Amino acid sequence: MAATIKYSVIHSAEQYTAYGKVLEELLSDSPQDPEILSEIELLTLLLKTYEAETGIVHSEEMNGLDALQYIMESEDLNGSALARKLEVSRAYISDILHSKRAISKEMARKISQLFGYPLEILLRPYPISRDKVKKEKVS
Repeated sequence: MAATIKYSVIHSAEQYTAYGKVLEELLSDSPQDPEILSEIELLTLLLKTYEAETGIVHSEEMNGLDALQYIMESEDLNGSALARKLEVSRAYISDILHSKRAISKEMARKISQLFGYPLEILLRPYPISRDKVKKEKVS
């Protein structure tokens, strides 16, 4: 009987995200079974290899805004250039970058598809400033 291959080399952000979810699920059960531990080791290796090849930084502390800023830095984009690539207004991107607006699911999907960054990270919440900054008059 031939063994079936459960996992393969990661070739897309979608596959990366799916494997990451499987790994999180396996780790949440505090496994002791040698087969499960071996599966965890393999998934970890596949994920780290993809991260190294694509330059993706994956951190539990990273939120959607952090991810967007990382993408902009690694792609050498400013807010205007990012707005053009995403076909949105500069004001929209500025609001996101200044924590006045969250990254919507639709925008996160667009960013993920365009830059190959995991959707899961782009959708992580970050604090939104609801206060409007008042300009002070200087006399």
